[in-house]
Amino acid sequence: MASSVRTVARSGWRIAQRVVSKFRVRRSVVLSVVVPVYNVEDYLSATLDSLLAQEQESIEIILVDDGSTDGSSRIARAYAKKHAHVRYFRQSNTGLSGARNAGARRANGEFLAFLDSDDLVYPHTYSLMVATLRSTGSDFAVANYDRYENGRNVRAGRWIAEAHRSRVLGGDLPGNPDIMVSQVAWNKVYRREFWENTGLE
Repeated sequence: MASSVRTVARSGWRIAQRVVSKFRVRRSVVLSVVVPVYNVEDYLSATLDSLLAQEQESIEIILVDDGSTDGSSRIARAYAKKHAHVRYFRQSNTGLSGARNAGARRANGEFLAFLDSDDLVYPHTYSLMVATLRSTGSDFAVANYDRYENGRNVRAGRWIAEAHRSRVLGGDLPGNPDIMVSQVAWNKVYRREFWENTGLE
């Protein structure tokens, strides 16, 4: 009887530690990264490993399983179980935008980003973008990006290169209209307050 009580006690203590750990992570989150997950078992581990390798501190990774039918759910759950700052949610399929919005509503970070589940992020990316937002007071930052095709690193379209030819700090859209060609979701970091107050969902 005593042995089983100790086993239960140890089990309860481990659960309590995980809960406290997750609470601490959520309370001090700087950046929330939302990752929609749908049938991407061939890419998801690499994507999550690139997020776990970020130089940015106090990051939470929100995995929104949008009704996957392959092994993506198993992979996502395993990462969430192993890493306190990875959170997993599953929902019925609503599409990419629905999954992103569901994740954004669960975000705790001062800043908010979206990453597709077949993307990779350079280790310095988010720390640079967050530092830039803090130093300029801007509402969001837009970054250049590369594409991978057949295992090769390929530059994005010419119009993207043109839009990012020079670094603009503290700019605005009327003064920099060319940046509007960069319409993808995964190369931006927003102040979460700005995202919510302007109804960008």
